[in-house]
Amino acid sequence: MYTIDRAVVIVRPNQPFAEWVNSLPESAGEFFTLDEIRRDATAYLLPEGDTPSDFYTTLRELAEDIFTIELESWSRNPQTWPRKRDYAAFQKWFDIEIHSLVLDPFENEILKEDF
Repeated sequence: MYTIDRAVVIVRPNQPFAEWVNSLPESAGEFFTLDEIRRDATAYLLPEGDTPSDFYTTLRELAEDIFTIELESWSRNPQTWPRKRDYAAFQKWFDIEIHSLVLDPFENEILKEDF
């Protein structure tokens, strides 16, 4: 096993996100439950930190970008996105789970690609 010099944050949508998804024109005729939307949550790597506040400081800086990525995964039309996408809104729309230890059981190199 190898440690990676990163922490991980898992971002799970909350009810406001589910309501937004189900209001989209793309969702017409389909209804997604919160459980369905939360099932495959996105994980983001964060720099290592010494205290929990280190992680939350970084997360606060990234919140708007993460919010945008999560919205884009359901609608590419920014006109459909909520106008308020600050950190306070981010905290209402998503549950955050931070883990400070990331292990890699494989020897092969980790590849990075632009998203």
